[in-house]
Order: sequence, then C-alpha cells, then structure tokens
Amino acid sequence: MKKIAYLVLILISFETFAQQKPIRLIVRGDDMGYSHSGNEALIKSYKEGIETSIEVLVPSPWFPEAVKMLNENPGVDVGIHLALTSEWDNIKWRPLSDCPSLKNSDGYFFPMIYPNKNYPQQALLENKWTIKDIEKEFRAQIELALKRLPQVSHISSHMNCTNMNEEVKVLTKKLAKEYKIKVDPETDYQGIVGYNGPSKTSEEKINSFLKMIDKLESGKTYVFIDHPGINNEELQAVHHIGYENVSIDRQGVTDVFTNKRVKDYIKQKGIQLIGYKDLVPAENTTGYKVLFNLYSPDLSSKSAIYITGGSAQLGNWNPDKVKMGYKGNHTWSKEITVDKNLSIEYKYTLGAWEHEGADARGMALPNFNALISKDTIIKDSVSFWTKGKRKIMVKGRITGKLKFHPAMKWEGLKDRDVTVWLPDGYEKNANKRYAVLYLQDGQNLFDASKSSFGVEWGIDESVDSLIKIRAIPPVIVVGINNTADRSKEYAPGEMGTAYMNFVVEKLKPFIDKTYRTMPDSKHTIVGGSSSGGLISFMLTWQYPDVFAKAICMSPALKISDLDYVKVVNEDNRERKNVFFYLDNGGFGLESELRPGIDEMIAALNAKGYQEGKDFVFIVAPEAHHFEAAWAKRFPEALKIVLGAGLGRLGRL
Repeated sequence: MKKIAYLVLILISFETFAQQKPIRLIVRGDDMGYSHSGNEALIKSYKEGIETSIEVLVPSPWFPEAVKMLNENPGVDVGIHLALTSEWDNIKWRPLSDCPSLKNSDGYFFPMIYPNKNYPQQALLENKWTIKDIEKEFRAQIELALKRLPQVSHISSHMNCTNMNEEVKVLTKKLAKEYKIKVDPETDYQGIVGYNGPSKTSEEKINSFLKMIDKLESGKTYVFIDHPGINNEELQAVHHIGYENVSIDRQGVTDVFTNKRVKDYIKQKGIQLIGYKDLVPAENTTGYKVLFNLYSPDLSSKSAIYITGGSAQLGNWNPDKVKMGYKGNHTWSKEITVDKNLSIEYKYTLGAWEHEGADARGMALPNFNALISKDTIIKDSVSFWTKGKRKIMVKGRITGKLKFHPAMKWEGLKDRDVTVWLPDGYEKNANKRYAVLYLQDGQNLFDASKSSFGVEWGIDESVDSLIKIRAIPPVIVVGINNTADRSKEYAPGEMGTAYMNFVVEKLKPFIDKTYRTMPDSKHTIVGGSSSGGLISFMLTWQYPDVFAKAICMSPALKISDLDYVKVVNEDNRERKNVFFYLDNGGFGLESELRPGIDEMIAALNAKGYQEGKDFVFIVAPEAHHFEAAWAKRFPEALKIVLGAGLGRLGRL
C-alpha cells in the first residue's frame, strides 16, 4: 500500500512539474520592407511590444531602410521572407536576379502565386515559371540578406511561395542546408495560432488575442503571425482587390502587439516570448571550405606569399602568419574553414606590410572582400607589390602641436612611444587646464606615413575642427603606441594587466605632471578600436575612479577565446559611475564582433545600466573593420562623449 501511495505521489509530482513548464510563444511580424509605415510599425512592435521575430522582404522597395532599422536593433530575430510576388496595386517590386519566367510584362513579380479571379492570368502558377529561375532568385535574396543582416536565423515564406509545389519545397530545403540557415522549423513548435474571435477592429483583435492566449498549453511552443502597420496616408494607398482596408487592419495589429493589457497578461501567465533563434540553434557544425587562389605572373615559384585578414584563420591582419602554398603556373593557394556565414576582408603580402599587393602605380590595393555563405573558391590576381614604406597619395600637415615621449618602459612590456597632441592655444593660456583623451594604437592617429596600414585616423584634424566650432571643449590627446605584443596587451591576461598598470600607474601620472590636465576621472577618457576598444572598456570597468568614459569602436568584447562579457556578468561590485560609447560596422570581422557586443549590452542592462544614459550603441551597417572606417565615425563619437556629455556625468 505504501508503494502504491509513493508511486501516486511521484506521478502527481511529475504532473505538477509538467504543468509548470512555461508556454513559449514566437510573435512574428511579417513583410518588413513593403512600406516605410510598415517598417516603423514592425520596429515599434519589437521595441515597445511583444514582437520577437521580423520577416524581411529582401527585394522590396524599403529594404535598405529595413536593414538600417534592424541593425540598430540587434536583439530582434530576423527571417528572410522569400518572395516571388508583388501583390499591391499601387506599389511594386522586381526580382533581384535575371529571371524572366518570374516577371510579368512590366518586369515586376506577378501579383499572385495561385490563380485569383480578381487577377486573371496574373498568378505565377498560371505562367511558365522555371525552377532554375526560382533558384537563381532565392539565392540572390538569401545572399543579400546574409550580407546586410547578421542576425538572420531562418527562412520563411511570403504568400506561401516556398510551398507552391513539391519541387519548390525541395529547393528551399536544399538552399537552407547549403546556406546553413533554417527553414521556418514547423516541426519544432506546436503550431501556428491566430485570433480566437472577431478581429476587424483594434479592440476586437486585442480581446481575441487574449482569448487565444488562454487556449495555449503549458510546456508547448507556438507561433503567432501578423502584419503590423501604421494607419497613415502612405499605408492607406496600399491595397489589392479583396484586401482594401490594409491601413486600418495593420494598425490594429500594431495596437495588439504594443497593448499594455496584452503585455501584462503575457507576463501574468508566465509566457516566454522567444525568437526562432532560441527555438532551433544554427546547424553549421562542419563549416564552409574557402579556397583562395592567387595568380601573380611576375613572381618566381620560390616566392613566399601570405594572405592576411580580419579573422583568426587569416591571421588577424598579421602580414606573415598565414602562408600560401605554390601550386604551379604562378598560382598560390590557401584553404581555410569558417564556421558560419560571414563577410571577410583580406589582403596579400610577401611577408611584411612594406610588400603588399599594389596597383600599377605602386599604391597598395584596397582590401579584397568576399561573402562566405557556402563552400567557395576565390580567384584573385595581383601583378604588383609595394616596395619599402607605403606610398601616401596626400601627406597632410599636422594640425596643432605634437610632443613625443619615446621608449617609455614598464616591467613585463616592450618599450613604446607616446605622442601627445596639444590643442591650439595651449601654450598661450598658462592657467587653463584640459580634459585628456587616451587612445590606443597611437601610431595610427596622426600621420599616415607612420601608421600600421598607411591610413591615419586624422585625430589632429578632427579634434581641432570640433574644438573650433565648439562642438567639444579643448582637450589633450595622448596616443599610446602598440607593440608586437598588441593582441596580448589589449586583452585579459597577465600582459593585459601589466598594460593597464602601465597606463594607470605610470603614464597617467606622467601626463598629469607634465601637462596642465584636469586629472579627475570625469575629465579622463580612454578609447580605441577592435582590441583597442576592448582594453579601453577594461580600463574603464576596472578603474572607474581613473576613467569615467570610454570610446569603444568595434570592440572585441567576446570573440574566439576572448570573453570579457563573462567578467562583467560575474562582477558583483557596486554600480560604476561610467559611460561607454560602443559602435560596430557591418562587414567582415565587424559581423563576427556583433554578437559579443550584443551580449555585453545585455549584461550592462541586467546590471541596471541604461542605454542613452550610461552607454550608447551606434551601428554603421556599411562600415568595414579598418582605420578609415573608425576615422569616419570618430568625430561623432567625440561629440557624444565630450560634447553632449550624455548620462549622469554631465557635460565636460
């Protein structure tokens, strides 16, 4: 009898546990890109509401704006909403590829997939489409989305185009496997749910949505799909025969997704709002093989050629780390494996930056770049190589005055030079004191002829110009040169600790003693890019009484074996009175750095730091991981950190 009672108790406990499993719900907003109003509503529904996934129409007219908005909101899950139709009467879009069988006589997509009495003979299935053209178009849409949107996690179907017949279904699955992204994974959730009741008005939609919520079962996962919009003049002009009330209907969806009753009820019910990325992890376990073939006709077979670029597999821009093998006929090759879709940048050298690929004038070639979304063979050609120091097309004069402090020493570190830039008027006003900006990679700041890559940040010109228009107060800039140990000095570890000690215990006291500074933390800023952005974040996080603000451009906060997010998450010290400027580009290594930045922002939020008050995050979707890109963004970063003085720290 006791055994039976015990068994019943176990069963009751198990049932109770099962019932306590949360409901998981994906709230999906479709059709981003079809209008400006739709774009605004979709972002509003994510930022202020319950929406977790946004499906993007890549060939649509407002896709460029969609890219900008989505890159400014990196937390949202994104699906490629594959499309073969342009259904609205007053706004149309065309295929991205040359696919004549998918276009009507005007060159647009057909308005419908399936036969429709309102649009006779204007359905794709009523015309002579080819699977070859569909594959070409799907590839074009997938590749553009992957190039522009790093947070893509899955493929979905607009107007059911990927399911129009079995042949297209098979093609879609093949492409998803090839590009290592999921097709809308229906088998991984309970099903698609909809309004439970009338849904013509906003109030009806809200009430029917709440009734639907009541029907969901514990421990199961569901997807709710609808199309947010804003009822304005633009959307009032969007319609097709049979769906004329688009503007009012889609405003109702936005009202549901942002409604306080809905948000409170979801919270009360303990429902977990998730995205597709949370539902099914990426399946790229084997990676893509990338074969680089370089043809250089004037080099002998004994020449040593190296490839270098913005990833670990390409040596992280070390010019002599990744050697290519000679394959005959003046051709060298190197194969690497990358573990996910990414855009990479790279160059070829003869083992040093003094000898890199050049054009016929002897000028260094710009970075090569490639989008990797499948196994790829890349063929490049370099006929000339730089000789000695890089040629500089235009060598500008130094604006302001530079002071040099060579070979500064610290135990455990290589000697390094330090350059100090003094603003105009420094020597005339002996009583004036200045804030100080400490910047990493000092050799890249002022003079292109001395920079690592032949490109300078133009710090002297930028700071001087901003001071003259009173966008920022006068400031002293300290450029701290890196050494051959840069990667270790600018990262957590023994050498990183030694570098921070050098900056805090030797360099800053020296600068404060030698120059007329305001030495308090409020007037002491640190900055840098990539690993320099990481060490700048570290200095501010670990020494908030020394540095109150940091400019962290494209910071390597969590990538490969680096993980400073973990340090922040595990730091139980009281909240710091600091401010961070964070930014990120969209190409090459920038896309690899983005997840770590997103995780750091989440960690800061969890500790009570508020965006706009304690930190800002700026996205430049078209920017590469390179000095010129940081130089372009730097003036705006200065205005935010030194001029606007966001947050509790106030204006300098």
